[in-house]
Amino acid sequence: MQKLTVTYENFDGENVTEDLYFHLNIKELQEMENWDPSLTERIAKLTKTEDGKDAFNLMRDIIETAYGKRASDGKRFLKSPEIRNMFTEGLAYDEVIIQFLDGTTDLGKFIEGLIPKKVFELAKKNSKKDVEEYLAKYDIDPKLADEAAAKITEGSTQK
Repeated sequence: MQKLTVTYENFDGENVTEDLYFHLNIKELQEMENWDPSLTERIAKLTKTEDGKDAFNLMRDIIETAYGKRASDGKRFLKSPEIRNMFTEGLAYDEVIIQFLDGTTDLGKFIEGLIPKKVFELAKKNSKKDVEEYLAKYDIDPKLADEAAAKITEGSTQK
Protein backbone atom coordinates (compact mmCIF):
# COMPACT_ATOMS: atom_id res chain seq x y z
CA MET A 1 0.00 0.00 0.00
CA GLN A 2 1.11 3.51 -0.74
CA LYS A 3 0.01 6.67 1.01
CA LEU A 4 0.36 10.04 -0.66
CA THR A 5 -0.30 13.25 1.22
CA VAL A 6 -1.32 16.08 -1.07
CA THR A 7 -2.13 19.72 -0.44
CA TYR A 8 -4.18 21.68 -2.92
CA GLU A 9 -6.38 24.74 -3.10
CA ASN A 10 -10.09 23.88 -3.16
CA PHE A 11 -12.74 25.75 -5.13
CA ASP A 12 -13.27 28.11 -2.19
CA GLY A 13 -9.60 29.14 -2.21
CA GLU A 14 -8.77 27.22 0.98
CA ASN A 15 -5.71 24.98 1.31
CA VAL A 16 -6.70 21.37 1.94
CA THR A 17 -4.35 18.53 2.94
CA GLU A 18 -5.53 15.02 2.27
CA ASP A 19 -4.06 11.52 2.74
CA LEU A 20 -4.73 9.27 -0.25
CA TYR A 21 -4.23 5.51 -0.34
CA PHE A 22 -3.31 3.21 -3.22
CA HIS A 23 -2.94 -0.56 -3.40
CA LEU A 24 -3.05 -3.36 -5.96
CA ASN A 25 -3.97 -6.87 -4.87
CA ILE A 26 -3.10 -10.07 -6.70
CA LYS A 27 -6.47 -10.23 -8.45
CA GLU A 28 -6.07 -6.69 -9.76
CA LEU A 29 -2.54 -7.38 -10.99
CA GLN A 30 -3.86 -10.40 -12.88
CA GLU A 31 -6.74 -8.36 -14.32
CA MET A 32 -4.27 -5.74 -15.52
CA GLU A 33 -2.75 -8.45 -17.68
CA ASN A 34 -6.20 -8.82 -19.29
CA TRP A 35 -6.28 -5.17 -20.33
CA ASP A 36 -6.21 -4.71 -24.08
CA PRO A 37 -3.32 -4.36 -24.58
CA SER A 38 -2.11 -5.98 -21.36
CA LEU A 39 -0.10 -4.10 -18.74
CA THR A 40 3.04 -5.98 -19.76
CA GLU A 41 2.46 -5.21 -23.44
CA ARG A 42 1.91 -1.53 -22.68
CA ILE A 43 5.13 -1.36 -20.67
CA ALA A 44 7.01 -3.24 -23.41
CA LYS A 45 5.73 -0.79 -26.03
CA LEU A 46 6.82 2.17 -23.92
CA THR A 47 10.36 0.79 -23.63
CA LYS A 48 10.59 0.89 -27.42
CA THR A 49 8.79 4.13 -28.25
CA GLU A 50 8.90 6.28 -25.10
CA ASP A 51 5.57 7.74 -26.27
CA GLY A 52 4.61 10.51 -23.84
CA LYS A 53 0.87 10.14 -24.42
CA ASP A 54 0.98 6.37 -23.82
CA ALA A 55 3.13 6.84 -20.71
CA PHE A 56 0.71 9.42 -19.33
CA ASN A 57 -2.31 7.19 -20.00
CA LEU A 58 -0.62 4.18 -18.38
CA MET A 59 0.26 6.26 -15.32
CA ARG A 60 -3.36 7.41 -15.03
CA ASP A 61 -4.70 3.88 -15.45
CA ILE A 62 -2.43 2.54 -12.71
CA ILE A 63 -3.24 5.39 -10.31
CA GLU A 64 -6.98 5.07 -10.90
CA THR A 65 -6.93 1.27 -10.55
CA ALA A 66 -4.89 1.44 -7.34
CA TYR A 67 -6.87 4.18 -5.56
CA GLY A 68 -9.19 3.23 -2.73
CA LYS A 69 -10.20 3.79 0.86
CA ARG A 70 -8.78 1.93 3.84
CA ALA A 71 -11.47 0.11 5.82
CA SER A 72 -11.59 1.10 9.48
CA ASP A 73 -11.06 -2.54 10.48
CA GLY A 74 -7.64 -2.56 8.77
CA LYS A 75 -8.52 -5.77 6.91
CA ARG A 76 -9.88 -4.44 3.66
CA PHE A 77 -9.11 -1.88 1.02
CA LEU A 78 -12.34 -0.57 -0.46
CA LYS A 79 -12.73 0.19 -4.16
CA SER A 80 -15.78 0.88 -6.27
CA PRO A 81 -16.69 2.94 -9.30
CA GLU A 82 -18.18 5.53 -6.91
CA ILE A 83 -14.96 5.77 -4.85
CA ARG A 84 -12.89 6.07 -8.03
CA ASN A 85 -15.18 8.75 -9.49
CA MET A 86 -15.08 10.80 -6.28
CA PHE A 87 -11.27 10.72 -6.56
CA THR A 88 -10.92 11.46 -10.27
CA GLU A 89 -13.49 14.26 -10.13
CA GLY A 90 -11.70 15.97 -7.24
CA LEU A 91 -8.82 18.39 -7.01
CA ALA A 92 -6.65 15.91 -5.08
CA TYR A 93 -6.46 13.81 -8.27
CA ASP A 94 -4.98 16.73 -10.20
CA GLU A 95 -2.38 17.23 -7.47
CA VAL A 96 -1.39 13.54 -7.57
CA ILE A 97 -0.89 13.70 -11.34
CA ILE A 98 1.14 16.92 -11.03
CA GLN A 99 3.39 15.36 -8.36
CA PHE A 100 4.26 12.53 -10.75
CA LEU A 101 4.75 14.85 -13.72
CA ASP A 102 6.99 17.31 -11.87
CA GLY A 103 8.99 14.55 -10.19
CA THR A 104 7.92 15.36 -6.63
CA THR A 105 6.80 11.73 -6.35
CA ASP A 106 8.89 9.00 -7.98
CA LEU A 107 6.54 6.93 -10.14
CA GLY A 108 8.78 3.84 -10.17
CA LYS A 109 9.02 3.68 -6.38
CA PHE A 110 5.31 4.40 -6.10
CA ILE A 111 4.40 1.51 -8.42
CA GLU A 112 6.83 -0.81 -6.62
CA GLY A 113 5.07 0.02 -3.37
CA LEU A 114 1.68 -0.90 -4.83
CA ILE A 115 2.68 -4.53 -5.25
CA PRO A 116 1.84 -6.75 -2.27
CA LYS A 117 5.00 -7.57 -0.30
CA LYS A 118 4.58 -11.34 -0.66
CA VAL A 119 4.21 -11.03 -4.44
CA PHE A 120 7.32 -8.87 -4.55
CA GLU A 121 9.22 -11.39 -2.40
CA LEU A 122 8.26 -14.17 -4.83
CA ALA A 123 9.57 -12.09 -7.73
CA LYS A 124 12.84 -11.55 -5.87
CA LYS A 125 13.17 -15.32 -5.26
CA ASN A 126 13.05 -15.96 -9.00
CA SER A 127 16.47 -16.06 -10.51
CA LYS A 128 17.69 -13.07 -12.47
CA LYS A 129 17.67 -15.28 -15.56
CA ASP A 130 13.95 -16.12 -15.10
CA VAL A 131 13.08 -12.44 -14.81
CA GLU A 132 15.15 -11.59 -17.88
CA GLU A 133 13.44 -14.36 -19.86
CA TYR A 134 10.01 -13.10 -18.82
CA LEU A 135 10.84 -9.55 -19.89
CA ALA A 136 12.40 -10.77 -23.14
CA LYS A 137 9.22 -12.78 -23.84
CA TYR A 138 7.41 -9.47 -24.11
CA ASP A 139 10.09 -8.10 -26.42
CA ILE A 140 11.57 -5.63 -23.95
CA ASP A 141 14.99 -4.26 -24.86
CA PRO A 142 17.65 -6.71 -23.50
CA LYS A 143 19.62 -3.93 -21.77
CA LEU A 144 16.46 -2.64 -20.10
CA ALA A 145 15.46 -6.23 -19.19
CA ASP A 146 18.85 -6.76 -17.54
CA GLU A 147 18.53 -3.51 -15.57
CA ALA A 148 14.95 -4.35 -14.52
CA ALA A 149 15.92 -7.88 -13.50
CA ALA A 150 18.79 -6.54 -11.42
CA LYS A 151 16.50 -4.03 -9.71
CA ILE A 152 13.82 -6.63 -8.98
CA THR A 153 16.19 -9.29 -7.71
CA GLU A 154 18.82 -7.14 -6.01
CA GLY A 155 18.10 -3.42 -5.78
CA SER A 156 14.54 -3.20 -4.53
CA THR A 157 13.55 -0.60 -1.99
CA GLN A 158 10.75 -2.88 -0.79
CA LYS A 159 11.56 -4.89 2.33
